[in-house]
Amino acid sequence: MHKLFSLPRTYLFTALIGFALLVLMAFFYTHNRLILLAPIAIIGLGALIIDIRYAYILMVISLPFSLNPVEQGGPSIDVPTEPLMIILTAIFPFLVLLNKSFFNKQFLKNPLIGILLVWLFWILVCSITSTHPMLSFKFFAAKLWYIIPFVGVTALVVYNDPKVLKTILALFLFVSFVIISIVIVKHKSFNFSFEDVSNACVPFFRNHVTYGSFASLIFPVIIVAWGAQKKYSLHWITLSITTLLFLSAIYLSFSRGAWAAIFISLLCYIAVRLKIMQYAIIAAYSFIIIGAIYMQHQNKYLNFSPKYETGIMHQTIADHLLATIKGKDISSNERFYRWIAAARMWRAKPITGYGPNTFYHNYKPHTVSSFRTYVSRNDERSTTHNYFLFTLVEQGLPGVIIYASFVFILFIYGQNLYFKLRNNKKLQRMVMAVLCMQASFLLSNFLSELIEVDKLGGIFFMGIGILVGIGLLHKKQNEMQQNLVANSIN
Repeated sequence: MHKLFSLPRTYLFTALIGFALLVLMAFFYTHNRLILLAPIAIIGLGALIIDIRYAYILMVISLPFSLNPVEQGGPSIDVPTEPLMIILTAIFPFLVLLNKSFFNKQFLKNPLIGILLVWLFWILVCSITSTHPMLSFKFFAAKLWYIIPFVGVTALVVYNDPKVLKTILALFLFVSFVIISIVIVKHKSFNFSFEDVSNACVPFFRNHVTYGSFASLIFPVIIVAWGAQKKYSLHWITLSITTLLFLSAIYLSFSRGAWAAIFISLLCYIAVRLKIMQYAIIAAYSFIIIGAIYMQHQNKYLNFSPKYETGIMHQTIADHLLATIKGKDISSNERFYRWIAAARMWRAKPITGYGPNTFYHNYKPHTVSSFRTYVSRNDERSTTHNYFLFTLVEQGLPGVIIYASFVFILFIYGQNLYFKLRNNKKLQRMVMAVLCMQASFLLSNFLSELIEVDKLGGIFFMGIGILVGIGLLHKKQNEMQQNLVANSIN
């Protein structure tokens, strides 16, 4: 990493902190969250002036407490993370010029980078043919400022010094610990009720699903870190407490997807250790395809249509789970309502789809009324609640194939890297933690579009960057070792 300029740090930090305090006073006076954009921009610029790594660290550790001021009439942008992501994306070309030895053919040849570039290209194509081009190009721009800092910059940080990443992750876990603690305390004021869990999550999480997914996404990383500590050491005790806190958060989120995500991350650990991840993914894809074909055959999906009057919200988690089993759960019924619409939409535009970020504007004419629920008005403008169908509708069949290929390459690349690092236990554990984290996330993402949420999508793409950085670092270390051996022989 490089400094862009060289200024006395003491003076710069003093000026930045003073400005931040003034803006905080203005915020508490006006209660307008948009005011918070000013110090974030200034602090981000200051961090860039001192060292690019500081801006990157600030971006990562701000993920847990990022807020969206859209409810106050502001732009739909998460602060402070997205302004920092945009800043890092803007200076990325300079970063490439300063690090030509890293951003070279080896970087571009990495299979994860290759498939991401293909995906971005196809999103651009679908944006051009979109039914709402402006919305689609906004989606494409957002994808750029997610992928460039969280994949590109993360990979560079890991490649230059993996120890820096360890420090960043420790800070990130600390901030996450604080945010999760606040939500649990707030939830306690509601007597941990199922009905009020989403209210307890505000303002840090949009709803209980995002909250549960965030906790389940980080949980595998905590477990792997905990297992690497000496028993009864300070770090072991600290991570034990953190494990219990996050486990409590996952349970109290009352999110079925978050509960299932923990199980999936365990299966991922077993599959990687047994080196059978490729077979597990093929089996999962086969199950999904066979299930879709079965439901479409002779319109069998119509046999699962719910009764409108029984698809209601439930007051307790016990009633919620019982309704799920009986097929009377409103959220499950609404998912079917959206999924059927998505499948019908795809037939109309099978190649390029309707365009990124356009599902809401196109799906209602394709719905089946017998699956309608009390929440089908969709005032929150949510989408398909399934990322494969979401991609199918908005990016067509090629988009789904690219996404499915991306998931396959991610785990196969990670599994191979895990075994290549058998002589470096620290990096090997990091790879395993990332793979289990990604498995947890992708299960949650299967049931929603959580990759578009900054807290979750940012962590997901950061995991990709970690794998890319470790892979290139391992290759460099191998080449250096081979050169040493060759020189010693000569």
